[in-house]
Amino acid sequence: MSESSYLAHTHGRRHQMNLMKRAEADKKKQAIQEERTLGISDIPKKKFTKIGRPAYKVSKIRDLVTLQKGLVLHLQYQKINSDVKPRYRLMSPFEQTVEEPDPKFQYLVVSGEPYENVAFKIPSDPIDMANGRIWDFWDPDTKEYFVQFFYLRLTN
Repeated sequence: MSESSYLAHTHGRRHQMNLMKRAEADKKKQAIQEERTLGISDIPKKKFTKIGRPAYKVSKIRDLVTLQKGLVLHLQYQKINSDVKPRYRLMSPFEQTVEEPDPKFQYLVVSGEPYENVAFKIPSDPIDMANGRIWDFWDPDTKEYFVQFFYLRLTN
């Protein structure tokens, strides 16, 4: 309220203890942040030359039992390194930065070094993530990669 009560408050024991606690917390936060930035910069970034896109084929499928619609992606990586296995990832339209986000679609991104990443724009209908309903298979002998998934069947 007054200058004297303000001075009494700021020089008080409780106020000084709270300032010390805040300073310690700030030091810890700053140390953690420095560790993270140092840790990330210490990891060397992989460097390799991209050699183009893999050959691919997309097929529509339907499960005979559940009548669910789905897709099979067949990609051929003829010049892939022997120790590399391709991977896939489902990506939301808001994560990608290539196109304007459209909530009607999602992306299935397939990656295999030294090839460029390939993204397939698929409908954003819910995908059946139950055990065995979405799978991938890498054949190192023929260097072919398969990804198969089914959409959930929506009942009306």
